Amino acid sequence: MTVRPRGNWRDTGRGSWRPRRRLSRTGRETVGSFMAFNLTPMIDVVFNLLIYFIVGTTFLRAEGMLPSRMARLGSGAAAQAIPVTPIRLILSRVPGDEQPVRIRLENSAALPRDFADLTRVLEDLRTGGIGFDALTPIIIHAEDEVAWDHVVNAFNAAKRAGYEAVNFGTARRSE
Repeated sequence: MTVRPRGNWRDTGRGSWRPRRRLSRTGRETVGSFMAFNLTPMIDVVFNLLIYFIVGTTFLRAEGMLPSRMARLGSGAAAQAIPVTPIRLILSRVPGDEQPVRIRLENSAALPRDFADLTRVLEDLRTGGIGFDALTPIIIHAEDEVAWDHVVNAFNAAKRAGYEAVNFGTARRSE
């Protein structure tokens, strides 16, 4: 005696089993009833996801691998000058002081008394050979209480001393 398999099988009479024949929707006879998945929608979704992630991804270069062009040794290219520290000119007003404005150069021992003296001190710095020239920037810092006339006089003194790059900075607190 043979064991009957599960599902749509028929006995051939010779001890073997075959799938039963069925009619399909079109009326044709089919062999067995096999269930099949329609993979087309799934493949469409997978391709759409692939396209989405490829378009949405940014590919960056690794840090430290940025291209640069450097001058060759001995090529005769002029070396870049070392950046110059600017001269900071601080104008302040001290309440109760007889001077209308106090002039101070940051990182310098010189204390000019007036704007004519400021012109002389700045000329000495420029021609003294200590690293300052006409292209050294001068930054004028004035406190809120200082009159605009004094700021303009400091600007004119720097220009008379031969400096080309005279700028105005934000107000600084005096120490």
